[in-house]
Amino acid sequence: MNTQPYKGSRDFYPEDKRLQKWLFAKWAEVCETFGYEQYDAPMLSDNSKEHVMSLVNQHNK
Repeated sequence: MNTQPYKGSRDFYPEDKRLQKWLFAKWAEVCETFGYEQYDAPMLSDNSKEHVMSLVNQHNK
C-alpha cells in the first residue's frame, strides 16, 4: 500500500486551516458582490488545460 500523499496535496493544521477558511470566505464574499457564483470540483480530477476548458465551455452554453 502506498502511504505517500497525492502529488500537490498537503495537510492544513488548525492555525493554517482557520486562516484558509477566513481567506476563502472573504474571496467568496467579494466574488458574490460582483455576481459570481461558486464552483467546486473533485479534489482528484483531470485538471489538464483541455479538460478545464471543456468544463468552462459547457458552462457558457
